[in-house]
Amino acid sequence: MKQEALAAGFYVPEHFPDREFPFVQIPTIEELLDGDGPTLPRGLGKTEAPTFRRATRHRRSAGRSQRMS
Repeated sequence: MKQEALAAGFYVPEHFPDREFPFVQIPTIEELLDGDGPTLPRGLGKTEAPTFRRATRHRRSAGRSQRMS
């Protein structure tokens, strides 16, 4: 499976032409539990990465609250 992921190719960011990042990355459970995430270009931490953007928060209008039945 990892060989197939490597066969998907690599992303070369225009700002870091000397670095390659795999398109498909398959971390193991052990790697995830150790805190290792996907390999991203520097400057893109886990909270800054486009895949981890925060959703905009919508507030309820100051009126009736909705209840589910």
